[in-house]
Amino acid sequence: MHSLSYETDAYSFFIAGHIYGKPGINNVGFHPPFKDKYDYIKARTEIEFGVLTGDIVYPNPVEQDWIEVDADIDSLGLPVYM
Repeated sequence: MHSLSYETDAYSFFIAGHIYGKPGINNVGFHPPFKDKYDYIKARTEIEFGVLTGDIVYPNPVEQDWIEVDADIDSLGLPVYM
């Protein structure tokens, strides 16, 4: 009989969606209330990555919107998957 072994190291990640903000408002990068959580996310060393579930940029984005998103992701300092 084989026994299963599981890792016991704890880890965390964040999940965020609809981070462009409110309809009708084109923020620079992510919605400010989400950016307000950056210090918390950065302070939690067990958070290893993030996942963005959708609605990342305002409808009908231009290249500048994606540049702003990339800058916001870079400032988090951890991998973020979309």
